Amino acid sequence: MNHIYFELFVLIISSIAVFAAPHCPHKIDNCLNVFGMVGLFMLSTFVSPAQAADIIDQAAVVSSSPVYQTVVGQECYNVPVRAKVQNHSMVGSIFGGVVGALVGSQVGQGNGKVAAGAAGAIAGAITGDRLQNNSSNTSTGMQQQCQNVQKRVITGYRVTYVYNGKRGTALMQSPPGQTIQVKISAF
Repeated sequence: MNHIYFELFVLIISSIAVFAAPHCPHKIDNCLNVFGMVGLFMLSTFVSPAQAADIIDQAAVVSSSPVYQTVVGQECYNVPVRAKVQNHSMVGSIFGGVVGALVGSQVGQGNGKVAAGAAGAIAGAITGDRLQNNSSNTSTGMQQQCQNVQKRVITGYRVTYVYNGKRGTALMQSPPGQTIQVKISAF
């Protein structure tokens, strides 16, 4: 397709030269300058940047350094925990009260037996409750714990390179080797 534009360009310049030549007998240099300017204008019209050729070449890497970014996030992990199980029951209190009343009623005579039985029932009820409900009824489970953390992560690499004696820089996603590819646009 490009050769068609070039042929059209040559045809138009030739036509201008043929028709304009009789009008430039004394100032031939000025006419050639006008032809050249018209030709450049027309060439730039026919050959657009989309038709420019891109060349891929290699450039020598001079230096490379990582680019860091601080990322804030959470780290979570599971830890074992022990929890006391509250399983309150009246069985220990009742059983302790009955045993206490029986033991207490064996002490003393008359009203003393009744008072000792009552005191034994109270002491037995309290003792039975504590024995049953304060035992080590624990359960082990897992609990998630989280903490805020800051991390420095590498987001890319700033690369300095030399191509045809000129320095350039590029930002790359991965570390470069000794050379990198560079794209050169040619007209």
